[in-house]
Amino acid sequence: MLLIVVSLTSIAGYFILLPDQLIELSETSLSNLLFSSNIYFWLEGQKYADETSLIKPLLHTWTLSVEEQFYFFYPFIILFFKRNNRYISIVLLISFTSLFFSKLIGYYAPNFNFYLIFSRTWEIGFGCM
Repeated sequence: MLLIVVSLTSIAGYFILLPDQLIELSETSLSNLLFSSNIYFWLEGQKYADETSLIKPLLHTWTLSVEEQFYFFYPFIILFFKRNNRYISIVLLISFTSLFFSKLIGYYAPNFNFYLIFSRTWEIGFGCM
């Protein structure tokens, strides 16, 4: 589905967007296909609810990148700690650490807190439990 959304958005963008916006769309599309759009939007300083977000057709895909990044590392955590029967303890520790980190960093760096996996791991981690 992501390929379809990125492809159709790119085709429509070719006919609708201005050249600068089209370059940004291509950068966003590439970061989406590499599952790093959350990092791209954070580095660009994009605020999700900002007025400029109205002209960013793939902004909503940042969450897919966070999920894919989590699910890339999650099997390694399972494999490494499953042998010692400490899997649940480790996932709980990581999840609570992420929750604490998100509350702490939310006041100082809201964009970092919003887009990056460090402060979002607790949501998916508790879901995995």
